Amino acid sequence: MLTTFGCFPYLPPEIRLLIWEHIAALPQDIRLSCTTPNAVASQPCWYTSNRAPAIFAVNWEARAVALSVYTFLRFSKDQIGIPWMRPVYINLRSDVLCLGIGLQVRYAKSLLEDNDQLREGVTRLVVERMLWEKMNWVPPPAMLLPTPFASDTMERPFRTLQERLVSLEEVRFYEELQDGDLAIT
Repeated sequence: MLTTFGCFPYLPPEIRLLIWEHIAALPQDIRLSCTTPNAVASQPCWYTSNRAPAIFAVNWEARAVALSVYTFLRFSKDQIGIPWMRPVYINLRSDVLCLGIGLQVRYAKSLLEDNDQLREGVTRLVVERMLWEKMNWVPPPAMLLPTPFASDTMERPFRTLQERLVSLEEVRFYEELQDGDLAIT
């Protein structure tokens, strides 16, 4: 089996860039979870086991492509929890955001609602079914108190999280995944 390709540096730059762009577009699973406050930490803390994609460390050419494709995940000041201390790089077009199993509803909802970057850019999500249902619950109209400004033409006062995640294309549930469905196990 071929483990090295010594001719790669001699390929035309256009071909090398196409290869780097293809590698940068390969989906990876970005796993995020949040601790609950305890005796050691008085505030919840976000964490991940993900490291920067390997393409960042190959050479300057690969890094330049990676920097054009990946974005540094910024945590909003309005978001619940202390941000992860290391950079979390995500390709919003191809990566899968995997919210940790057992994540509390308010932390998950805050991450997705209060973070403009994720609310407007995340395309693929893996989450527990029950968590997804709780995050998308809105009160039925019968439970809403009438207001003097309410009208039939007025926009619904509550929208589901799924409606607010403008780029979301796919939601998968941990309970339905088969072995090997996620790139990182």
